[in-house]
Amino acid sequence: MSRKPNELHPSWEIPNTSRVCDEMEAKRIIDEINKGNLHYAHRGVEDVVLALVSRVAYLERVIDVLASRRMGNERDIV
Repeated sequence: MSRKPNELHPSWEIPNTSRVCDEMEAKRIIDEINKGNLHYAHRGVEDVVLALVSRVAYLERVIDVLASRRMGNERDIV
């Protein structure tokens, strides 16, 4: 997926796969876990965790770039 600099992707990319876990899918999986549907949860929980970790790492890069820009250094979010 190509992205423009400074553009946040609305989906959560799952590392090492071609799948993308959007927020609705993540919420649905979490709801199933809360209901006790472990068969469904077993299939999706790893994807949700990987997607969340990926999203956090991306947001950390965004914060670093914004902090850098505040100090006068121009960098792109990659």
